[in-house]
Amino acid sequence: MEQFIKQKNKETGRYVAIKKFIEDDQTTLKIAHRELRALRRLRHENLVNMLEFTRRRKRLYIIFEFVDGNVLDYLESQPNKRIDPVRAKDITWQLLRALEFMHQHRMIHRDVKPENVLYSEREGVAKLCDFGFARPCAVINGERFTDYVATRWYRSPELLVKELLYESSVDIWAVGCLLPEMLSGDALFPGESDIDQLHLIISVRGYLPKHLVETFYKTPEFYSRRLPEPKHVPIERHCPILSGGLWAAKEFIEKCLTMDPDYRPGCAELLQTDYFNDEEFIKRKSILQEKITRFNQPYKAKSSKSIEKSASTSKLTHGRNILNGRNPYQMKNYEYKEKNEVKSMPEIQKHNKENFLRVPPTAHFGRGFMVLRFNSNIMN
Repeated sequence: MEQFIKQKNKETGRYVAIKKFIEDDQTTLKIAHRELRALRRLRHENLVNMLEFTRRRKRLYIIFEFVDGNVLDYLESQPNKRIDPVRAKDITWQLLRALEFMHQHRMIHRDVKPENVLYSEREGVAKLCDFGFARPCAVINGERFTDYVATRWYRSPELLVKELLYESSVDIWAVGCLLPEMLSGDALFPGESDIDQLHLIISVRGYLPKHLVETFYKTPEFYSRRLPEPKHVPIERHCPILSGGLWAAKEFIEKCLTMDPDYRPGCAELLQTDYFNDEEFIKRKSILQEKITRFNQPYKAKSSKSIEKSASTSKLTHGRNILNGRNPYQMKNYEYKEKNEVKSMPEIQKHNKENFLRVPPTAHFGRGFMVLRFNSNIMN
């Protein structure tokens, strides 16, 4: 299980977000190991920053920088339930930068969705978070990838047909689903099952590539199913704002939603598309970069050597002394989404441990926490 808590450091006055894992089974432990491994390996200004972690009595605490919202929160807070195209472009640019960094380090996020993109409305800064399903691209010791990772609405065709070997292009597909959702307020492919999801995708994007068709018919789950014929529904029907002059955004989305993963462009190529090369965005980009740098300034990490000395992801242990003594934080429940959706959290870096978590064993974490239970068959 895992829980989220918002706390205030009394010494600095800054809020932090604490992710608490209750290590009550091997599945939860595997999630915790995976997230810590990713957090230590990945450092980027558009990835959420881990400040500290510690373990006590089968409780793992990961302390993150606090970001006051996520893309889903911001989307739902808008009067028309849509995000302005200018802000949507800024968010997408930052998300691609985060994914480009991950992919360069041969890591796949595998769960890109609005809840997992933190967004500070005041600063305009976006950060990708939640690395519980992140994993290296390479097959390790013959381990097969699982198809059940990303939330269904953002799953690529290769995941839906149960391909067990896939690449970072699954994250690119999710970006192509996220942008039209920000612009229109509605999910692009809101399937109710995997087969329904495939039908919706094929109706808009056309035939599956041959190797995915073969995988589909070899999958026991689909033995009695048949793939539909494409209806060639224009993407503007699902996202009408694209017909209002946003041709570059439409072209960008269609590139992300390339059916064959072998031909789906990578982040570096997408960042060079016309969508990000208009004069207005080029002028705004330098200001946005300054905001990102300023936002990250208080959380500048110590050298990587100090991180290595202070944290062990293999044993999930960290300086027990920080759990002794008084508690410098004001405990407060973290906010939760409706329908048991947890508000997304932040990730990676190290701060002065004297200012951080001292949680006594009897600390009361309050009521109303969302408890996430994980199925062991989705962990690869």
